[in-house]
Amino acid sequence: MAIKYSIIKRFFDLFFSVLLFFSLFFFMAIFFFVLSYTLRQNPIFVQQRIGKNNTPFLIYKFKTMVGDAVPNKLCLVMRKLAIDELPQLLNIILGDMSFVGPRPLLPEYLPLYSVHQQQRHLVMPGLTGLAQIKGGNMLSWEKRLALDVKYVQNQSFKLDLSILLATILVFTSKKSSHFSEPFTGNN
Repeated sequence: MAIKYSIIKRFFDLFFSVLLFFSLFFFMAIFFFVLSYTLRQNPIFVQQRIGKNNTPFLIYKFKTMVGDAVPNKLCLVMRKLAIDELPQLLNIILGDMSFVGPRPLLPEYLPLYSVHQQQRHLVMPGLTGLAQIKGGNMLSWEKRLALDVKYVQNQSFKLDLSILLATILVFTSKKSSHFSEPFTGNN
């Protein structure tokens, strides 16, 4: 059953990420050039994150913040509408990420997880996940990581589809926050 699910999930991820990437390519190219001009630097943010089985990979996003500078209006709109996340379609195509799974976090968090929380790395990280539809960055780290593990323990194609649908609903209601405190471990 798990093998069948993983094959279906990868096919779904690959098919829809390629479809969306090429459908939105012109749109993303416009943002690339506008950000290049506005920020006067490479508009792609690249950062190492941790994926399935604690494997590091490079995540891609549109750059919406530069140092301590106050983001301009375009960057704020891009973050609010999650346009800055569109380059992660390439991460899905490359097989580093999935549409649904725990959000990929920074490598420096690895030694801070409890043994239970480390289960979040048994699956591919995702653009969205159970924690994101339940409050995302408004939740405590403990609650977010518990929801990540709950997803890992209950993953199914049906759950993935319900998370994708709920993500659309959360996104359109825009109740979630894009900002978060750094993870400092279990206190």
